[in-house]
Amino acid sequence: MSTLLFTLAGPMQSWGVGGINHRNTMPCPTLSGVCGLIAACMGVEWGSDLQAEFHDTRMSVREDEPPTLMSDFQTVGAGTRNAKVTTRDYLAGGAYTVALTADDARLDRWRDALAHPVHAVGLGRRSCPPTRPFDPQVTDDTPERLFDGSHWWTDAPHGDMWPDSPVRRDRDGGQWRPRTVMEHTPAQKEDFFDAI
Repeated sequence: MSTLLFTLAGPMQSWGVGGINHRNTMPCPTLSGVCGLIAACMGVEWGSDLQAEFHDTRMSVREDEPPTLMSDFQTVGAGTRNAKVTTRDYLAGGAYTVALTADDARLDRWRDALAHPVHAVGLGRRSCPPTRPFDPQVTDDTPERLFDGSHWWTDAPHGDMWPDSPVRRDRDGGQWRPRTVMEHTPAQKEDFFDAI
């Protein structure tokens, strides 16, 4: 199998994994988020079944520019009795190289879609537009060779439809798997990012 490489960079990204009152972000793009981004580039309509298109896809992510964690507070239902403050977490100023491994026909289709998007796309959220071209390229190299010696993640073993628990592989071959996403307190968030 070949590898599709492309860049995800912008002033803000958010690769959330749940929550309504507090929308967290993982420290790197998630497979489900990247699949959604590519689907939008392809012109796939919201609510379509993406399983057939993205089955058996493997993803690795290299951190090219480290982000800063930023939280935004929003008021929902202002002026009503049900008004509440919600929190949204973002990765500010980060840049990543994504490597997708799949069959050549799909990689070519995804490369063409990323080069000529049908819909406007966001980096995890619609409010987070990219600031650089995706610059998609297909190569015969594996992510292990392409990302050797750098800070990168690869997706967890395929037990779920969308494996959103990345594994960090460092220069010494060590692994670090986040069991939870950022919690509510700034101290916990700081500890999370210190760990990576």
